[in-house]
Amino acid sequence: MTLTSPVSQPTVDIDNIRGKLVRQLDGAHDSSSDDDGDNNDDDNDNDDKINEEVGETDQDLYKNFPLVVSERPPRRSLT
Repeated sequence: MTLTSPVSQPTVDIDNIRGKLVRQLDGAHDSSSDDDGDNNDDDNDNDDKINEEVGETDQDLYKNFPLVVSERPPRRSLT
C-alpha cells in the first residue's frame, strides 16, 4: 500500500483581501489609476505599505463600520 501526501490547502492572503475590500468600500478603487488599461488593480503588493504609511490599524478600519444592534422594547406584562 502506497501512502500519498495530503493535498495542500491553498493559502489565503487575508490582509490583501481586506485591503481590497476597504478600498472598494471607501471608493478608492479607481480603474483609471491602472496604467496598462486592463482595469486590474496592479498595486496589490502595496497594500501593507499603504496601511503603514497612513498608520491604519484594524481597529481604525472597523470604526468606520459600526455594528448596528436593534434594541427590542421591554416586554409588557399581560396582567
